[in-house]
Amino acid sequence: MISEKDKIFLLMLARETLKACVKPHQAPSPASLRIILSPALQEPRGAFVTLYAQHAEEKTLRGCIGTILPHYPLHQAVINNTIAAATQDPRFSRVTEEELSNVALEINILTLPKRIVSCEEIKLGRDGIIFHHGGVQSVFLPAVPLQFGWDVPQMLSQLALKAGLPPDAWQTGEAWFEIFQSEAVQEKINVVSPEFF
Repeated sequence: MISEKDKIFLLMLARETLKACVKPHQAPSPASLRIILSPALQEPRGAFVTLYAQHAEEKTLRGCIGTILPHYPLHQAVINNTIAAATQDPRFSRVTEEELSNVALEINILTLPKRIVSCEEIKLGRDGIIFHHGGVQSVFLPAVPLQFGWDVPQMLSQLALKAGLPPDAWQTGEAWFEIFQSEAVQEKINVVSPEFF
């Protein structure tokens, strides 16, 4: 579990990093923000950063990049993935300075993945899923199937499609799965100033 103070710091760090992506200055560091990092922020963790374009009550995906395995301390993973979500998601153009006031951030902090024996072990809404097949993989965060109203077979078909495979590829003997859990922290954008919750 991440403390409320650390959640607020991570959102601030991601917001400042996002601003740095679209303006000509360096991404922030904890030192530049005059913050002493807690042990939780220094621990290597997998993390995803998702950007949403928010207009009135509606929000749409604007970018999402993450690292499943804990290659970096959590604070650095958030910096790296914020930059990547804003500038390197191949599905979208780079985020522009004009968009900043309408882009909301979400950070997902991941547990280590665990291989499962059967798809029956997957609990929708609790588990993120990593689908492996041959040399390819795809991943959904825990909230994704709930957002689309998918059951487990529908979600697994979508994972197969996301990996560039036929929708029934998850049913073959080559397919295997890992699950992980995620703690999400979100930013709600007010056009005047961000609010954190």
